[in-house]
Amino acid sequence: MIRILILIGGHLCNAPRPQKEAETLAHAGYDVTVSGCWFDPELISRDRLLIANKPYKFAPILDFQPAHRLTNLSIRLQSLLARSIYRRLGIFSPSLLGYGASAMLKVARQTKADLTIVHSEGGLWVGNKLLDEGFQVGVDFEDWFSEDLLPEARIERPIEQIKQLEQRLIQTCKYCLTTSHTMAEAMATAYHALMHHYVDKSKPLYFRYGWKNVLKSS
Repeated sequence: MIRILILIGGHLCNAPRPQKEAETLAHAGYDVTVSGCWFDPELISRDRLLIANKPYKFAPILDFQPAHRLTNLSIRLQSLLARSIYRRLGIFSPSLLGYGASAMLKVARQTKADLTIVHSEGGLWVGNKLLDEGFQVGVDFEDWFSEDLLPEARIERPIEQIKQLEQRLIQTCKYCLTTSHTMAEAMATAYHALMHHYVDKSKPLYFRYGWKNVLKSS
């Protein structure tokens, strides 16, 4: 059976698109696992209740609950240090793209799924690294990450690096989706990508727009 890994940046209960994506793919016959990060005990309980009767699995990548103080402190210090170095020297680090990007990559390498689908800013970096290593990667642009910031917030963000990550995924990934036809057109134009309309009214809306969709059973 084809295995699919869906990577998110947080709790499953706060990720409706990955939930629907995972359920649709699982019902289509794929072995699907969603992996994200845990922060809040109450939301963890909601995640566990949510996954109880689903046709797919959920596996936490990192657990930031208060009981895991050393892990929590280490990851947060990495993030603070990365932001400080970027402000002073302009040096990029995946820690600038959210907590646990490196841990996310480690999980993807260990899982060796037939297709890994990324959803978050950190996932953009993970997806690019996986492409370098010969993995099949998909992307669901829930936001246009390099554009979805106020001007004052852009000063401390690695916008050019994010654009490069977005462009490569858009031009390379065989499974590439976004939230609307308008956004798909705008991103395709900005990154000189071919846009293919994939419309199947039997599928939920989020599957209808994207540049490429060649997921096959074989």
